[in-house]
Amino acid sequence: GAGQDVAMNTPGAAIISTIKSGGNTFKSLINQTYEGKSFVGNNSDADITSRGGTAQPNLLFWENHDDLGGPIKKDKLWFFVAFNHFHIDQQISGVDPAVATNLGVFHNWTTKETYKPTQKDTVIGYYQYGLKAEPLRGLSNLVGPDSALAEYAASWMYNGKWEHVWSNRLFTELNIGEFGYNFPEAPSVSYKTNPPRIDVATGVQTGAGFVGGGTAGPFVDHPAKPQVYGDATYYLPTKHAGSHDLKLGFEWINEMWTNSSDGQSGPILYLDNGGQPSEIRVTNLGDPSNLGGAWTVPIFGDHKQALYAQDRWTASSRITATLGLRYDRQQPFYTSSKTDPILTELYSPESVPALVLFTRNNFAPRLGVSFDPKGDGRTAVKAFYGRYYYNFSDVLNAVDPGGPSTATYQFLNTEGDRLYHGVQDLGALLSSTGGSSTTYNANMPTPYTNELDLSVQRQFWGESSVRLAYVRKMERDNFSTFNQDRVGQFTVPVNETVTLANYDGSKSGASQGTQQFTVYDIPSSLKGKVQNIIDTTPGDMGDPGGAANFDTIELTFNKRFDRGLFLDSSFDWTRLNQQMLNSASNSSTSQSNPVNTGYFQNVYPAVANLQTTSEWEAHLSSHYQLPYAIGIGANLDLQSGWNYARLINVSLPNSGTQTFWFQDLSNNRSQTVPYLSLRFDRPFNVWADHRLTAMLDLFNVLNANPIVNFNLTNGSNYNKVNGVLSPRTLQLGIRFEF
Repeated sequence: GAGQDVAMNTPGAAIISTIKSGGNTFKSLINQTYEGKSFVGNNSDADITSRGGTAQPNLLFWENHDDLGGPIKKDKLWFFVAFNHFHIDQQISGVDPAVATNLGVFHNWTTKETYKPTQKDTVIGYYQYGLKAEPLRGLSNLVGPDSALAEYAASWMYNGKWEHVWSNRLFTELNIGEFGYNFPEAPSVSYKTNPPRIDVATGVQTGAGFVGGGTAGPFVDHPAKPQVYGDATYYLPTKHAGSHDLKLGFEWINEMWTNSSDGQSGPILYLDNGGQPSEIRVTNLGDPSNLGGAWTVPIFGDHKQALYAQDRWTASSRITATLGLRYDRQQPFYTSSKTDPILTELYSPESVPALVLFTRNNFAPRLGVSFDPKGDGRTAVKAFYGRYYYNFSDVLNAVDPGGPSTATYQFLNTEGDRLYHGVQDLGALLSSTGGSSTTYNANMPTPYTNELDLSVQRQFWGESSVRLAYVRKMERDNFSTFNQDRVGQFTVPVNETVTLANYDGSKSGASQGTQQFTVYDIPSSLKGKVQNIIDTTPGDMGDPGGAANFDTIELTFNKRFDRGLFLDSSFDWTRLNQQMLNSASNSSTSQSNPVNTGYFQNVYPAVANLQTTSEWEAHLSSHYQLPYAIGIGANLDLQSGWNYARLINVSLPNSGTQTFWFQDLSNNRSQTVPYLSLRFDRPFNVWADHRLTAMLDLFNVLNANPIVNFNLTNGSNYNKVNGVLSPRTLQLGIRFEF
């Protein structure tokens, strides 16, 4: 936990009861003031405040973890149980903490039992259950408390394993388990009195939370993944050609995903532009009170089976080769459902039968070689090649007419009150999503990644080693959803004069100058025509389409000294060549790098979809045992900033609002992030085998304040700070062991 904080007299019991009492109590808890010692610094400065930002200290953090385990019956039966409570309340950049903060409360229960009925058999059972409460998910200086979405989610995982030793050569393992969670989102205000809006020019959201849930608003996300897998390993020595470790295995997974908007923020989203009505997005959602009755949500998923074989051949003491082959079979599907839309003037009720979309059979080879060139056991040269096929999971759900469908129109605002009153308010159709307007290519190839790894590692004096590695990953045949009627049709030149504006605390977003752009619109004959397809991503401007490449170089050095002193260090540099999506996240709580990846139909060919960016990270950690059993540990991380460019919106006559990158992303990089943390610990023997350890942690010792997230959309909020590294923080902890 970076930037953690402790209040010494936190009322834990009160917070636990808060979870049981629901969302209203959570909202009142946000503004509650706790007495006690605060150990959080302030790392704001003039640059941050001039860009509309503030420091992001953790106002309250505390964590409690308890575990207990041991034998129930000696050499036969063991148990382990654990409970973890995690509470964090953080200020959000640009949001007055008296108004709202980002609160998260987490509970987790774990248990594991191990049973050995015979010397050759081991049976293991594992179960984990978690609860998460985040009443203002997505809160930022552009998303106020009314537009944030509440999350109260549960997750679980269980696993049963049987291991059997048949002989000194044959070993088998069988696993049965499931992973799942229930993740609903809920708005804080009613869409009937506070209709949801987003201003595409500023990124500001108002009204009931909508955008944070996706294209069609808040959702109920409920995946379940029952699975069975097993393998057998056989050791086969040979007389003259070394030995073989042979492995055969299988997997069966029934991936099921109920992930659909539930209509709690209504069927309409208003898309303003610079405070003026511009566009409107309508959906086929029904009344939330009728969900599960008049309308039902489909299950999207993927039936998956796999077989694999592997031979790890130790040819000699200097050469080991591994050869593997994996067979995967996938069947993406959706179950039957029915719709009951509120907007009956636009959508009709439907009953949709179940469908298996297609069947895929793929074979993936894997090959690895390890070589000791000197034969002294101090140098290892390794090479690996492997192919990995894409997991379709639920990503084809957009083709199901029973799922959420949206349509975006020009908004005519006939009544002048910025509200929808009927089809008379709808202009030209600009875009759509969902099964009502989306098909798929059942014969498109399965995307895959080829991976190539090369490394050399050398052990030097004492316990020290150096490793140099290179990894290349090559994605091919990636697919996306696009309007096939518009591919290659953005051919009509349009000259747009754009005011380049920044957010500036002293100038309040004053103009930074104007610039003319030649962008391209679709012909008027295609206006209002939308036919989406899921298919291999089209190529454009030298981009082969459906491809991405990633190259990483890593250098590490590790050394152990006397008195428990060790040194771990590494440096990684990655070059990324991929399509950069014409959108970005403005939420400081969701990600530090707001730039998204993916395909879009580009109206400004001066900047290609395919971009080459880079990132790097350096790490250094050490620990030393001082006299009197005092331990000191240090971690230093340096992370490069992320490449970015300004995103510009223009309103075109035929295709509506379009967004494009101002320049290549490699021209700009956000600030480097340095992060130094220290730990001091001292164990105390209380009695017999009971030990108490006191710990003191200092996070962000340098009190660095790099800006890690800011708004990229051109206009009065461009460059506005959304996220800052948490300030210097002190944490106290106690561990009791027996």
